[in-house]
Amino acid sequence: MDGYVENYVENMILEECLDELDKQEHQIVVLYYWWGYRDAEIGKILGESQQMINYRRNRALKKIKSLLEVRTLSRFGGRRGLSGQRWWHYV
Repeated sequence: MDGYVENYVENMILEECLDELDKQEHQIVVLYYWWGYRDAEIGKILGESQQMINYRRNRALKKIKSLLEVRTLSRFGGRRGLSGQRWWHYV
């Protein structure tokens, strides 16, 4: 499959998974992985402790991993991903 199409499909599936997180988990994941904020900084933004942000971020990642695995298996007949790798290694 073309690299562009593969990336597009992977991004669509990841976006679907992010949409299934609750609002605060979604904010934490986006602030940490896309914007580069650290747990302490996110805690200040959201009014939570660094430890709580770390806990919620790790819980959100477990949800994303589980959702990605289910979607990958259901859409691609048991393959781990379009390229044969587990996608969450990139998250």
